[in-house]
Amino acid sequence: MAPNHQDPAHAVLAFHDTGARVLVPMHYGTFNLSGEPRSEPPRLLQAARDTGQLRGELRLPAVGESLTFTT
Repeated sequence: MAPNHQDPAHAVLAFHDTGARVLVPMHYGTFNLSGEPRSEPPRLLQAARDTGQLRGELRLPAVGESLTFTT
């Protein structure tokens, strides 16, 4: 799915490249479109956060959950 989607490692790189403060992955775990378990992308992002590879906040909303951001 690389031409259309980023894996967690590339999402972290893009997050840092853009200077964002909050990483909110989307449509993970909704469709089985790859060979990986549906729980793997958020687990890898949490591991990146927990090991200091992700320099910022990670928000993992449940399917259908709304998020509110303040500036």
